[in-house]
Amino acid sequence: MHNKFAELLTFLAAQGVPKLISKNDRPRFVDQEVEIYEDHQLLALHSACSLYHSTQYDFYLMSGFREQEAMHVQWENIHFNSNVVEMRWKPQFRWMPKAYKEREVPVPTLLLDRLENYRRTLPAARASDRALVFSTATGKCATHMLRALKRNAKKAGLNQDDFWLHKFRATFATTHLQAGVDLRTVMTWMGQSNLESIIRYLKPARNSTVIEKVNANFAAQERPRLQLVSGAAQASQVSSLENL
Repeated sequence: MHNKFAELLTFLAAQGVPKLISKNDRPRFVDQEVEIYEDHQLLALHSACSLYHSTQYDFYLMSGFREQEAMHVQWENIHFNSNVVEMRWKPQFRWMPKAYKEREVPVPTLLLDRLENYRRTLPAARASDRALVFSTATGKCATHMLRALKRNAKKAGLNQDDFWLHKFRATFATTHLQAGVDLRTVMTWMGQSNLESIIRYLKPARNSTVIEKVNANFAAQERPRLQLVSGAAQASQVSSLENL
């Protein structure tokens, strides 16, 4: 509602009708924290998936591609020798990338190995360079990726409401940012146009390494622990505190 409200105001202002509202007229909303997948969720999900879906989810996670981008990637867009995946305009599918921007994303060898293993299982027509990486049995765009994700989550005994495709993209961004990749680089990899859209993915880490750092940071602040006492000694302590 907030977004639609802002769009309407922009349209009216462009038509010469500005300043229709006061400061408190805008719809308010809770700015929710970005959600990412935890390791145990991904492990359970993959254990219930076919090779096709498991490879697809790895691709989302390690490339940061949007749903439509993943739907239209072809084998020729994956450069196994240089560890790069291209996101290109696809006029043959009548598809244009968001904001009309093409890009290249470096991906880990782990993903490329899994893509190669998956490709070996495909018939020649679906494994050719011009074929879609994630297609139907007839070689067409797979248009039910979200529905399949929720079905696989339910099959794994997980809450399907906690699973959606954009969450892989959020996990991709958060993983790189927590590893120390700078904001502008992650922005480029994700095809974003401003830093503000990337900063929201700086989700605080919660793994054991972080807990160790937190403990170390406050180690110097450790205070002597109070000893449990009873009887006359306890009464003496209370009396001493009252006299302070």
